[in-house]
Amino acid sequence: MVFWVFLKRFLIVWVCSFSSLAAVTVIDLTQIESEVALYGPWTYHIGALNETQMREDGLKTVRLPHFFEEEVGSAHGVVTLELSLQTQPGVPLAMDMQRPFSVWRLYVDGAFAAASGEIDASHHRYVPHDGLRFVSFTPSSEVTHLTLQVGNALHKHLGFYGVPIIAPAEYLVRKIQINTVIETAIASILTFFGLYHIALFMAWRRDKAPLWFGLLCVVFALRAMTTGTQALLFYMPQTSWETMIHLEYFSGYSALPLFVLYIGSLYPKQSSRHAEHFYLMLSILFVWFVIFTPISLFTASLNYYELIVLTFIVYTFVVLYRSHKAKEPGSKLAFFAFIVFSSCIVHDLLRFQNLLPTSTDLLSFGFLFYLMAQGGILLGRYADAFKTIASHKENLEHLVDTRTQELRIALDQHRLLLRELTHRVKNNLQFIMGLIGILRKQNEADPKVLLGRLELQIQAIASVHETLCNQGRFEAVEMDRH
Repeated sequence: MVFWVFLKRFLIVWVCSFSSLAAVTVIDLTQIESEVALYGPWTYHIGALNETQMREDGLKTVRLPHFFEEEVGSAHGVVTLELSLQTQPGVPLAMDMQRPFSVWRLYVDGAFAAASGEIDASHHRYVPHDGLRFVSFTPSSEVTHLTLQVGNALHKHLGFYGVPIIAPAEYLVRKIQINTVIETAIASILTFFGLYHIALFMAWRRDKAPLWFGLLCVVFALRAMTTGTQALLFYMPQTSWETMIHLEYFSGYSALPLFVLYIGSLYPKQSSRHAEHFYLMLSILFVWFVIFTPISLFTASLNYYELIVLTFIVYTFVVLYRSHKAKEPGSKLAFFAFIVFSSCIVHDLLRFQNLLPTSTDLLSFGFLFYLMAQGGILLGRYADAFKTIASHKENLEHLVDTRTQELRIALDQHRLLLRELTHRVKNNLQFIMGLIGILRKQNEADPKVLLGRLELQIQAIASVHETLCNQGRFEAVEMDRH
């Protein structure tokens, strides 16, 4: 279902893009009340041109989002775009640039409005300075011309993977504030749950699933703050463009190894150790790229990383299917939650390839839903563990009581045996002494005969004593067996 929705949206955008090449490049904003996406068509030219030159030579048109590598010949260079707007003079407007790659400079009616860095086409110098995204201006005429220069020398792509948005200034500011609050709330929730699961692991270290899940929550919290409206810039406005790119890719790439470890620890019987090691080695390699290589190198690895993510999604579905067949607790909920989560992942992957006309990251929202489901599954596992411990405790207490009673009975029997043994030995010794006294009074001349008779009598006494000691019970004697 999700795939067909994506395909439908893609076909609509493709048809609109194809039919717009001959469209009028003037967008009516006179009655604007909310945001309008500036898909275009934009006229464009390769290189850094001013507004007059653009009108003379701007014969090519394009709809955004779009990458210009094919037109420029590489991802390093500069492109100038122009769009005409029908506006109402004196009504303040604001634009959300939706994170074009690298650096941009905006002119409104030929006057400089804002820039996110330095563009020097003569020296091929395109240096982003910050993460500026929002530009405010007040039209002075009924037709406003936007001239936008986009340059790149660092990133894999030259162009946009989002569509610039224009809206009344108050509306856009309010929307930015709301989105910032939402993303901050999501990041806070993810951080809280992350620390909570890490604390669970510290309390019970035999199960590592809470540790990997807690770290995964923290990583997605970082990603929620560095994508979308980039709420991190609201709290740390001096954060550089390079730092934001590193944080964005680091949070994205480091999520895969943590998720591999989490799935392996949550479903050890259904997982493949060889597959886990394969994905761990590859994902750690990508994380190493982000930390130790230039932006132009690790951003170029995104397509390969996306392919690995897609294969891991398939592998995870196999693991969850096996867990469902094995009737693992919470397997149905885990399967459904992962469908939602993986749909958000596929959405963002298609957006990164400019196959969807949106600038909204759904990964954090999808993971928040997955977090709720997995939190319930982990709590269920811990509840079952506590029930098992309580059951074992009750069984152990019953066993201890039983063993204690048996030992008490055995101790009583031992005491009885000791008393009986002492009493019988004493009686037997007295009996022997009596026999010796009787023999001494007899007038038998041969002592050997007397000693032989005494020996037989003592053996009889020993036989009776042995028989009594070998019986299992000592509180009674069965006379008919002796």
